[in-house]
Amino acid sequence: MHHIADDLSETWIEDWAGAGVAEIENYLAKHAAFLLFLESNKA
Repeated sequence: MHHIADDLSETWIEDWAGAGVAEIENYLAKHAAFLLFLESNKA
C-alpha cells in the first residue's frame, strides 16, 4: 500500500532522482551488452 507521507518526505526528490539514474544506468548497461553481442557475431 502506498502512503502519501512517503511522497512528502524531505528526501523525496533525491530518492526519485536516484531511482531514475539507476534505471538509466541499467538501460545503458543492457545496450552496451547488446552492442558487444553484435560485435562478437561479426567475426
